[in-house]
Amino acid sequence: MKDTFETLEQVLKSELESHTALLATAMEFNRAIKEENMDSINRERTVHDEVICRIERLEEQRIACFGTLARSLGVAGKQVRLAKLLEKAPPEWHERLCAIQKLLRDKMTEVSRITISNRILLEEGLKVVANTFSMLRGAGGKYSCYGNRGESVSRSAFNSLINKTV
Repeated sequence: MKDTFETLEQVLKSELESHTALLATAMEFNRAIKEENMDSINRERTVHDEVICRIERLEEQRIACFGTLARSLGVAGKQVRLAKLLEKAPPEWHERLCAIQKLLRDKMTEVSRITISNRILLEEGLKVVANTFSMLRGAGGKYSCYGNRGESVSRSAFNSLINKTV
């Protein structure tokens, strides 16, 4: 059981490190959105996805540790939570794991805040793009001299009395 507690502690510490990396990436993503730096946005999005995958793998390991500890400690239930395990854990493990759990919760709260900020920035940007397109569509034929790619479309020479052949 001691080995399982040690494994759980390592998994929780790794999750904390991953969430710290996720926070840094989310903050860089936020800065890149504000600066409209597309290269940085793409780079941070890729790093963000990699960190999310790492967190998912750690979560699977954590769930496996929870199951093993739940059986060892006699905790019943399909999905065992850390708080339930900590109630039955030995005092030294209780303190160590509670400290990590608090740090992890705080980090997740920070990640949540910056993620909400990023979502709002992206939604506002999409609204601006949508409004721009709706204004162009609403202009009708006024801007029809421009093609699909913003290039001038050649028109046939207009007819007047001077350039007509009789």
